Amino acid sequence: MTSRRVLVITTVHSGDDNRIREKTVRTLAMDRPVTLACREPGPSDRRGLDYLPLRGNRIQRNLRAARIVFRAHGQVLSLHDPELLPLGVLASLAGRAVVFDLHEDVPAQILTKDWIWPWARRPLAWTVAALLRIAERTLTVTLAEGSYQRLFVRPHTVIANYPIVDTLPTAEAEGAGVVYVGDVTKERGLYEAAEACAAVGLDLTIVGPVREEVERDIRAIAGRGATLTGRLSHAEAMRRVASASIAVSPLRDLPNYRHSVPTKVLEYLAVGVPVVASDLPATREVTRGLEAVHLHTPGDVSSLAECLSAISDADRAAAGAQAGEVRRRYSWPAEALAEVYDAVGGR
Repeated sequence: MTSRRVLVITTVHSGDDNRIREKTVRTLAMDRPVTLACREPGPSDRRGLDYLPLRGNRIQRNLRAARIVFRAHGQVLSLHDPELLPLGVLASLAGRAVVFDLHEDVPAQILTKDWIWPWARRPLAWTVAALLRIAERTLTVTLAEGSYQRLFVRPHTVIANYPIVDTLPTAEAEGAGVVYVGDVTKERGLYEAAEACAAVGLDLTIVGPVREEVERDIRAIAGRGATLTGRLSHAEAMRRVASASIAVSPLRDLPNYRHSVPTKVLEYLAVGVPVVASDLPATREVTRGLEAVHLHTPGDVSSLAECLSAISDADRAAAGAQAGEVRRRYSWPAEALAEVYDAVGGR
């Protein structure tokens, strides 16, 4: 008997979101049909899935998602945005099988969003936290981080956001420069990274989506020493990592980052590149005992610059030597994900 089709929906994330497209969809598509509904232009690689475009602005995309959900009878729903929780609860109450995957500590994240009025952030964070606790009564919830369990009353399955190590390249022997992969924002420490690289004379390559004003600020700080590629496929982003001599994760000390494991740090180490990262509790814990990791004071340009200067040939050799151990220790739990959907949707 074959597994039921899974309808994966996101109205916020791109079609190439790594956790959704490269990990969740690719894993589920190995032994069941999968449909991905997301905003245009959709996934760049559509092999192994059916694609449903969600057109329009954010409100219109959510309305289209609702229509798709209530027409897709018999399918398991896989939801990936907090704003889809009310839709998920309604579908679950109507007898549908629903999985909600929590990617981030959303209440903490809301407190740092500069596009939300400051006076509205705390009430909105409280509202989302309450919605999560209501939703867990009817939905199957999976967590990208064990620390997110504190947002809930009941225990939920952790599908750790570790890399798919089989697809990662190996660091080049003559790598050069510094690389960062991820969303490009002030909160993720890219201004400090640009300033620190400029101070020590290292070129910085930044891979990821970036707003025009943020790109302008970074170029003003780093001058010609910064290359901003925009969004690249995950495979191409990791090739950029493999060609660098240092990879950075300069997150600021904010609630959403403090207790979340930065997946990119694990990817950098699994490729075999030395890492300079912010000294945050989750980062410190996951890198304990690993070589070629230098932790700097979050938000401190001088500390970051010192760590960049401290990376040596010995660090590069150590990073290459331990890459295999990192891959064994931190690998995407594909079997655990499949078991969740088997339990929810049957076969």
